[in-house]
Amino acid sequence: VSTQSTWAYILRGIDMQSPSSLDMSLLQDPLMRPLVDPTGLSHVSVSPNSFQKYNRYGCCISNSQLILPSISRVLERAVETYDTKAYMHHFTKHGVEEEQFKEAFYVTQQTINSYQSLSESY
Repeated sequence: VSTQSTWAYILRGIDMQSPSSLDMSLLQDPLMRPLVDPTGLSHVSVSPNSFQKYNRYGCCISNSQLILPSISRVLERAVETYDTKAYMHHFTKHGVEEEQFKEAFYVTQQTINSYQSLSESY
């Protein structure tokens, strides 16, 4: 798993005029350290427009593959639960068909494969 990552921040709302006006020192907070690595910052986009009902809105986007083990573990456990038919009666009672599970497993596996192929190309 590649630990190389690039970060982009999207900030919207009042007081958001230009990237140069932002106080990026807030990202140095030790509580943010597991989530944010400002040294890999590649882009900051700002807009003075609000987002839905919020006066201020922030979003961080990263291409890090650090999520791969978690996604893989969740998929593995979901498939194991599905294979034993645990809780299936609850889902079918509410209109969720078995094919929808298979499609979700397939899409999740494709996402994992895409992340892995990207890390191999680095």
